Amino acid sequence: MATIQDFQPLVGQTVRIKASPLARRGSRTSERIRVRGGSDGSFKVIGVTTAFRGVSPTLTGKPAVHFDSLDGKWSGWLPVEEIEIVA
Repeated sequence: MATIQDFQPLVGQTVRIKASPLARRGSRTSERIRVRGGSDGSFKVIGVTTAFRGVSPTLTGKPAVHFDSLDGKWSGWLPVEEIEIVA
């Protein structure tokens, strides 16, 4: 499982991610990766934080990563515990 520290040096870079075992099949995280991650789950890392109130009620107080899809059609936060970096 990835940690917020794993993503900090990747801000501004493109990474491949996949849903971790903690992300239920059909969950928001799984769907965003499948639909917005292109053919290989690639996203640009925009930032990392312990999500603040207002990002999403389900993310408040949890470490999260802000991603942009490479096609520019989606931008959003995913919980660190539900994603893994693909080597």
